[in-house]
Amino acid sequence: MYRVMGPEELLLTFFNETSGELIFNEACKTDILAYKSGLDKKEIWALRMLDASSKIPTGLLIGNFIEMGMYDECMEVHVNKSGSVIRGNHCTYVLHLSYKNKTLPVNPLLSICLPVSCQEKDLSNIVHKRMVDTGSYQAYNVTSIEVHCSDVHVRDTTGAIITGTIVSALFLLLLIFTIIALLKEKKILKSNVLQAVCELSLYKNIRSILSLNDNTNSISALHGLRAISTTAVIIGHGFLTRAMNLHANNIEVSQFPLYLNIVLALAMYAVDTFLTISGFLVSYSFLKKHTLTKGKLNFGILTPTIAAAVLASIYFIPFFGSGPKWRKISKDMAADVCKKKWWTILLYINNIVYKDINCMLHLWSTAVDMQLFWISPIILYPLVKKPKLGLFVLSLLIAASIAIPVVVIATNNYPFSYKTNLRNSNSQEGPDFLHPNNLHLAIPRNNDANVAGFCSLWGA
Repeated sequence: MYRVMGPEELLLTFFNETSGELIFNEACKTDILAYKSGLDKKEIWALRMLDASSKIPTGLLIGNFIEMGMYDECMEVHVNKSGSVIRGNHCTYVLHLSYKNKTLPVNPLLSICLPVSCQEKDLSNIVHKRMVDTGSYQAYNVTSIEVHCSDVHVRDTTGAIITGTIVSALFLLLLIFTIIALLKEKKILKSNVLQAVCELSLYKNIRSILSLNDNTNSISALHGLRAISTTAVIIGHGFLTRAMNLHANNIEVSQFPLYLNIVLALAMYAVDTFLTISGFLVSYSFLKKHTLTKGKLNFGILTPTIAAAVLASIYFIPFFGSGPKWRKISKDMAADVCKKKWWTILLYINNIVYKDINCMLHLWSTAVDMQLFWISPIILYPLVKKPKLGLFVLSLLIAASIAIPVVVIATNNYPFSYKTNLRNSNSQEGPDFLHPNNLHLAIPRNNDANVAGFCSLWGA
C-alpha cells in the first residue's frame, strides 16, 4: 500500500494532471509544474519538499501505520520562481480501512509536501484518482479518504482581530471597574451610584472565588463529592487524551491493562455525580423557596461565558498552535465546525442538533444539565402540589431512564464495555463512546443520575 499510495506516486499523478480538471486551482497547476521542474534540475528547495514527505514507516509489525513526514522542513520552503512565490505546505491523508464490514482500529496516515496554492480538495481528487487507477479501494478495502492541509500561511486574521479587540475592550472595562472598587474600598470614592460597578471588579470576584469561607446556604458535604468527581474526570480524560494521540506501537497500546480499564470505566461515570448533585440542588432550591430563580441565574451566568469560549474556539484556537495534526483539530473540532454549530451550543441543544459535528464536545454535559433543568418542573411542581401524582411521574421517569438506554443500545449495537470501545477505536478519531451519536451524550442515558438527585432529597 505504501508503495502504491506513497507521496512520490501521488506527485506523479499531480504532474500528469496539470492539464486536466482534477486540480481546480490554476495557481496550483503552475506551482506543481515549477515543482516538477525543480526536481528535474535537482534544485534544493524542491528536493527539500520531496524529502519532507512521508516514506515507508518502520515498525509496521507493532502497529506503526503513521508517517508524518517532516512538518518544519516542508513549511520552511519559500522560493521565488519566475515571479511566483512558492511556499511549502504540509498535508496529510488518511486511508480508512475496513475488514468484514468493520472499521479497523488503526488506519494508515501519510504526508506530502505541496505548494501552498494547492488546496485540500485538489489533493483529495488526486488521492481518489490514484486509488481508482490502482484498484486500491477494492484491494485494501478503503472506505473513505480524509485529507488535511496546514492553514498556517492562509489563516484569516480579520475575525481574530475583531474578537481580540472586543475582548481587550471588555478587559479594559473590568480593569476600570476594579480601580473604582479599590478606590471605594479605600474610601477615596464615596458615591453609592458606583456600587453596581464594584460588583464586576476583578479584585472582588477573584477574592470571592479563592475564598475558603463557606456560604451559609451551601451544603458542605457536596464539596467532597465535587472534588472526588473532578479528580476522576481529569484522570479519565488524561487517559483518553493519550489513547487518541498518535502512537508508533498501536497494537501494544490497544492492550489496556485491567486497572486502566477499571479507572476509565469509573471515570466515565464521574459526570453522573454532577448530574445527581444538580438534581439535588434544583430540588433543594425549589422545595425551599418554591421558585426556580436559581436556574435563571445559571443560564445568565453560563451563556455569556460559553459564548466567549465559542468565539475563542472559532477565532483564536487556529493561532494557538501548528503541526501535522493541528489543522484537523482546528477544522474538525474548533474553528470550522463551530462556525456552523455555535448557535446550538448557546441554545443548549448541541447534543441533539448536528450531533455528527464535534464543536467543543465537552459541552455536551452542560447541554444535558440544562435540558434536565428544563424538564424538572414536570417532577417538582406535582411533588409539591400533589405528592402522589408527583411520585407517579417520578416513577415513570425512572422506568423510562432504565428502559430507553437498553433499547437504544440494542438497536444501535453499541458496545457495553469501554474496553471493547478502546480496542475498536480509531487512533485518528478516538474511542467510539466519545462519538456524538453515542448514548453517553444523550438525555435518556443521563436522566437517571439527575432523577437520583430528586429522589435523594425527597427520600430525606
